[in-house]
Amino acid sequence: MNNLEEAAANRETFSIVVYHVMDAKGTHRFLSMDALSVDDLGGAEAVEAMLARQFKSVELLGSATVATSPDNPAHWEPLDRPDEINPLWERLMRAKSARRY
Repeated sequence: MNNLEEAAANRETFSIVVYHVMDAKGTHRFLSMDALSVDDLGGAEAVEAMLARQFKSVELLGSATVATSPDNPAHWEPLDRPDEINPLWERLMRAKSARRY
C-alpha cells in the first residue's frame, strides 16, 4: 500500500473538477464539482457549454482526487504526496494571484 492509498483508507474518495469563471460584471469565482456530476450533466463539453452560457469566461483549471476528512466527513481534503506540489493547487494560486477578488 502506498502513501496515497494509506491516506485514503477508510475514507470516501472522489474526483473533482475545478473551473475559474468570470461573470459579466467582472467577478471571478472558482467552481468545483465532482466528476460524477460532470458525467450526469452530459460530460465535460456539455458542462463547459452550460458554463459558457452563464459566464463571460470559463477556464478549466484541472481535476484532482480528494477524500473525506477523517475528522469530519462533510469536509474533504486533497490527496497529495508530501514530496510533490499539487498541479491543480498551483494553477488555483496562480489564477488567484493574477486577479483581484
